[in-house]
Amino acid sequence: MKEVFLVPVYHTKPVNVIFDDYKGFMIILYPVEAIEGNDSMPPNSLMRMTRALSDEKRLRILKILSSGNRSFSDLVQLMDLSKSNLHYHLSLLRTAGLITIHHVPFSNQDKYGVRAGVFDDVKMMLESYVFH
Repeated sequence: MKEVFLVPVYHTKPVNVIFDDYKGFMIILYPVEAIEGNDSMPPNSLMRMTRALSDEKRLRILKILSSGNRSFSDLVQLMDLSKSNLHYHLSLLRTAGLITIHHVPFSNQDKYGVRAGVFDDVKMMLESYVFH
């Protein structure tokens, strides 16, 4: 490895994107929050979370994942959704920071799970915005 480049990006939150093994270089895109301009407006992170929680399908996905990590294929069967529709809902949940993807080595089956402590974060963010 010759060099590592760290690049802050605000449009991939909460996803880290890693490009490695490129002629001895590694590029890591890491998420940062866009600067909030108006204190009276809710933060973008709170809006992403509340929007993600406002859909019946996404709440069902969270309920399924609460019992343990599941593969995309498992979720397709359990949710009875098309792959593209499920992918859309998982993307919103992940962007909101509510779920994570766990890479399974030597497998094409990554597992989705509920992010630990995320509902404490939702409560804290709501209270912080509403009461301060």
